[in-house]
Amino acid sequence: MDSIIKASQINKNKQILNFPQEGEAIDLFLLQKYVTPNYQPRENPWVMDVGAASAKIGLVTKVFHLTEFNIPYSNSTVVGINIHKISGVYRAERGYDILNSGPLEGGDALQDFTWVLPFMGSEENIPKYDLTIIRNPDLINLEKWRTIFRKALQYTREQGSVVTLIRETDVEKYEQLLKGLKKGFGIEPTISEETKIENDLRSNNSENYHHTIGIFKSLPNR
Repeated sequence: MDSIIKASQINKNKQILNFPQEGEAIDLFLLQKYVTPNYQPRENPWVMDVGAASAKIGLVTKVFHLTEFNIPYSNSTVVGINIHKISGVYRAERGYDILNSGPLEGGDALQDFTWVLPFMGSEENIPKYDLTIIRNPDLINLEKWRTIFRKALQYTREQGSVVTLIRETDVEKYEQLLKGLKKGFGIEPTISEETKIENDLRSNNSENYHHTIGIFKSLPNR
């Protein structure tokens, strides 16, 4: 049985990276622990962040590819999308190379256009991401999220990974989501478990945003 991991210790270990918030160090730790063993990025990886709501996720994924696979920052392309309109300043602050927001501007994860749009003008012949991150989805409409997870797998390479982080208050909804994915599409995570991270850097009333992690690899052959 895995022991509890203190967030303060993770943050201490990652201070050299100068992440301004402890959550970013935890994100990196989880990518290194859960994604690295079965992940084969290209020399120029593409990353999709669905929701684009997490602080510095662009930087986190660039650090991940550098530390784990010796891929320079400049080789990684990080895309962020959000159904709601986001300020352009946000893109640079969060470390995104491309940020598309708004329902008609490539921000709607339910639409194929959204996943393909960032590749227009690039040298990639097939619009596929190496790593797709769905961090703390609200899971209000499970039917829509089932479709989004399926789209994520559709547009992520088989050698890549789709990663989701679930907050503690959404664990029951996440379990319902998994049942719907299996019943509707035959999709099951290769890993789905509690991270055992205790966030001792926040107050007792703060929510655990890293309670559960899910790793999905590819669509089933149906």
